[in-house]
Amino acid sequence: MSFQHPSLYDWLTSQVTEYHRLIDETIRLLSTIHTSYISPAASRQINLLPTHRKRLSAQVKQASQIVLPDLDDIFSDAEKRAEELLASDIYPRFVKHQVTASATSALANGRERFPGLGDCFCLTDPR
Repeated sequence: MSFQHPSLYDWLTSQVTEYHRLIDETIRLLSTIHTSYISPAASRQINLLPTHRKRLSAQVKQASQIVLPDLDDIFSDAEKRAEELLASDIYPRFVKHQVTASATSALANGRERFPGLGDCFCLTDPR
């Protein structure tokens, strides 16, 4: 399978990066809310019943230590596959294109430096 749209890959990569940033930001925000308003040592503690405070603290802990980190891994397999495609298909095609373009330009514009070679030049794939 060949990944044909590098611009789509770039867009998807930026979206996944933004997703990871938002997960990290959510974990930080949960921690800040808990530390500032919910925990028994909170500087601006809101008036909650002890049972509510305990349950809410447990839920914040579970969300920040289990749920959100699990969400952070959702795209791991897809990211790995995209990186493999980049390394095995997109980058080699890019390098081949650059080599071909450079050789074509050198042979077209410097025929006197490569007498006879410009008329019969051919790049092949050694595979």
